[in-house]
Amino acid sequence: MQNKNYRENGGRDGLHLSQSSIKHWKNISPMQWKKKYIDRTEPEDENPAFLLGDLLDTLISQPHLLESRYFIANFEKLPSETECKIIECVYREIKKVNEEIDWLAESLPEVKDKLIFNLGDHRDLILYCCNSEKWQSTWKDDTRVNKIIEKGTDYFDILAEANDRKIISSHLNMQALELVEILKKNKWTKDYLVESEGNELHFQLEIFAEYDYCIDSIDTVLSEHRKIPIKGAIDILRINHKEKTIQIVDVKKAFSSHQFIENVRKFGYIEQLSFYKYLLKFWVKENPQFKDYIIISPINIVIDIADKIPYCYSYTDLDFAIAQYGNKDILHKIFNYELVPIKIKKGWEQLLQDICWHYVTNNWAAPRTMLENGIITLNLIND
Repeated sequence: MQNKNYRENGGRDGLHLSQSSIKHWKNISPMQWKKKYIDRTEPEDENPAFLLGDLLDTLISQPHLLESRYFIANFEKLPSETECKIIECVYREIKKVNEEIDWLAESLPEVKDKLIFNLGDHRDLILYCCNSEKWQSTWKDDTRVNKIIEKGTDYFDILAEANDRKIISSHLNMQALELVEILKKNKWTKDYLVESEGNELHFQLEIFAEYDYCIDSIDTVLSEHRKIPIKGAIDILRINHKEKTIQIVDVKKAFSSHQFIENVRKFGYIEQLSFYKYLLKFWVKENPQFKDYIIISPINIVIDIADKIPYCYSYTDLDFAIAQYGNKDILHKIFNYELVPIKIKKGWEQLLQDICWHYVTNNWAAPRTMLENGIITLNLIND
């Protein structure tokens, strides 16, 4: 592993595969995946439901970045979701124009006066964004535009002031601060968040590595590409010097800490920890002072805004094995899975192997099975 070199030059094509990019391989076509994670022409998805969790991560591990990442706005009620999308669409287009004016102003200072700040000055653009969202298409155009100006001017001003930072309410900020304070004081979780003698903590630890892969029937001309850069940022790495143990800790916000297993299944949290566990072995090799330390099972710390009582969850070795390698071989050892209707699940390493095949062949037109066989056979139990 070449942690330093890959951090500096970003690997071939500036590519580093994260666990989230591997996870998304299952959900989109190879072509769309390439646009998003290699070409980077598709924007990252931002789920508002994860906003509090992201805020918690920042407050716990990188509080110095709070102001650069978030804008705390005082608002009683935002426009509807679709209306917000329209206003955001208008803002993005106006921002592009302002950036071009800024660039021209370097040589033509008088152009600076042309900067645009008001939502109401762009009726045609508002109408275009309304049509893009198919919002209130039965209304008259002037009525639609006037309603967006009436309901959206304050939100537009907030977007302009936030300047691409994530917008949070003061209430959400207070909630996050309260949860962090609870986590730091709770008897079950405080040692994972607060350093003490013999208890060393690393926050947002970035690890860069190379994944070695082997692909069947690859032309020998391509054989030089046998490694692919991977990366991960571990929320918290706890090093217990008294017990000589190293442990990955990942903090999650959930709707219900008690029902966290549903989140694990839905969002692939065990796969995330398994991937980090794989990366951690490389980090330990780069830090020989920890060669005698034992890597113990990663955990999730979970808290919700209802009970506000943190739970700690660990996993079995079998869980981690299935997360990495899939369950096919394990089911085969128990019984003939081909005759029993049990869903076969790929592990993250199998997904990464699929990505590697496309990366090496540089063929993203369709899934590998389609490209090699001209047909994809569906299995309605497993697909």
